[in-house]
Amino acid sequence: MPRTEGPLGYERRYTGAGPKGALVAGTMREYGADPVGAMLRWRDEFGDLVPIRFGPFRAHMTYGPAEIEEVLVDRAADYRKSFGTRMLIPLLGHGLLTAEGDQWLRHRRLASPAFHRDRVAGYGRAMAQYAQEAVDAWTDGESVDVHEDLTELTLRIVARRSSTRTSRLASRKSLGLARRSRTSITAGSQACGS
Repeated sequence: MPRTEGPLGYERRYTGAGPKGALVAGTMREYGADPVGAMLRWRDEFGDLVPIRFGPFRAHMTYGPAEIEEVLVDRAADYRKSFGTRMLIPLLGHGLLTAEGDQWLRHRRLASPAFHRDRVAGYGRAMAQYAQEAVDAWTDGESVDVHEDLTELTLRIVARRSSTRTSRLASRKSLGLARRSRTSITAGSQACGS
């Protein structure tokens, strides 16, 4: 398998080949039976950019950071959202997940401040704090429903981040109303000759 050196010592692996799959279904059966296992096998056997076929639809699985950047940034215009993703448009609208081209770029630029390094570091601190609190609530020898606890932890983190943002927006809105009220009162006082 050809290997080339990538960013930060990352070693790109690319064969140009992919799983053959059945004549009509392509790789759908293998993927449907074990999605994670199939993706891991394909990565290990074919490298970091693997062409696949789901029935009549061609797709690519990207695993390495250089390949992901190539598909999502460098050559984004060469790739379309999957048929399944496009079928979500009536349900989800034209958002970051479903939009393409210039519309996607606008959505991405609007969302990008939330993923700035400093903000993500803040999320990480909050996540670590909540995770530690969850672990501290467990006792030795106790049986726990990890799925339930992690779901609760996730919802707590999302609620915290959402409420922080909502609180900031509400504060800004209140501040704007106060400024407009102060302006109105000042203007009214001046009109009355005070």
